[in-house]
Amino acid sequence: MNILEQLAQAGNFIAAIEFSGRTPTLTMARVVTEELEGEDGKKKRKVIVYFNEVKRGWVLCKTTALCLAEMFGTETDKWSGKRVTLYAADVQVGPERKPGIRIVGSPDIEKPIAFLLKLPKKKAQKVMLKPTGKGAQSTLSDPEPEPAEDPMPPPDDLPSEPHEPITDPVTGEAF
Repeated sequence: MNILEQLAQAGNFIAAIEFSGRTPTLTMARVVTEELEGEDGKKKRKVIVYFNEVKRGWVLCKTTALCLAEMFGTETDKWSGKRVTLYAADVQVGPERKPGIRIVGSPDIEKPIAFLLKLPKKKAQKVMLKPTGKGAQSTLSDPEPEPAEDPMPPPDDLPSEPHEPITDPVTGEAF
């Protein structure tokens, strides 16, 4: 097994490397704020989503938090029970590109949602979130949310065998 996969599975949070070419649809159970220690040793408050299908949480970045807010509103208490379809992509983290988790959309939205994502010190980009069907499992080769003018980086396709499988709630497919 790949050492990066082993490290990802040993943690308390899901990681992009575990997706192995799949786009899981997971049901949000709760959203909390926790203090986590960063690579620099400093503690920072982070927003974490926990799911019904997996015990480990998902640490949100600003991009994914804003995508969820566009789909389900800014009140995180109302996100419980909502489903979100995720995919792995290489994302810019400071000066580096690393595997990260991004959002395709949700089976719980009726029509595509386009919005302008504006982060501090970055160029604004248009993002499209789409209805993902009533729990249908798609592959990473399917079209994913893309900015209207600047395409998202290609998805990460590293293989994995997760310690705690993520299971699609409708199809029962585990990965």
